[in-house]
Amino acid sequence: MAPKGNLFKSAKDKAAKTADKKNDKLTVRVSGNEFDQNLTKVAKLEAQIDQLTAELEMAKGIVKDAGVKTLVDVYIKTGGYPGSFIMTSDSDASIMMVPMDKYIKCDENRFNELKDAYGDDVVTEKTEFVINAALLDKYGEVLSGLIENCSDIADDDKADLFQAKVSYTVTKGAIDKAFTWGKGKVADFIRDIQPIFAMKGAKVQ
Repeated sequence: MAPKGNLFKSAKDKAAKTADKKNDKLTVRVSGNEFDQNLTKVAKLEAQIDQLTAELEMAKGIVKDAGVKTLVDVYIKTGGYPGSFIMTSDSDASIMMVPMDKYIKCDENRFNELKDAYGDDVVTEKTEFVINAALLDKYGEVLSGLIENCSDIADDDKADLFQAKVSYTVTKGAIDKAFTWGKGKVADFIRDIQPIFAMKGAKVQ
């Protein structure tokens, strides 16, 4: 038996060889000024796009937060859901905020939290029963006689033949009922149900 130290060294050497092999790419030089200029342009533009994308996402986050706050303020002042609205800035830049009747998916714990806080109507539980595809292939020939010939299917497989998929969602129309379902706490309700906002047509003067 080889000494333990040799086994560790062998494993390390194999890992190093594997890593080297993965990085061992063929490099081919392509000559020509046109290719060089355009490859350089691609590299620079991709770097700029990455930078601009990061800046855009940060700016959109700030605008979205302002949009959510504005939605709540208008909701409270008017006593009703305003739907889409346009926000303008001091320099007359503008953007349309589109609150959508769509919500970030929630898990069972979040489902129960919303249910406890705002009642049964705010959330919806949906159970979908689907047949186990693997077992369908396995027992396809006997499915027609399943009820009469249950012994053809192994007892351990019977419980797994049908599977239940449970999903939890905020009920459609929740954003339109923020006053009633939110028990007057519009800001808290909007924050908790997490409606999806779209932003369209940003313009500057």
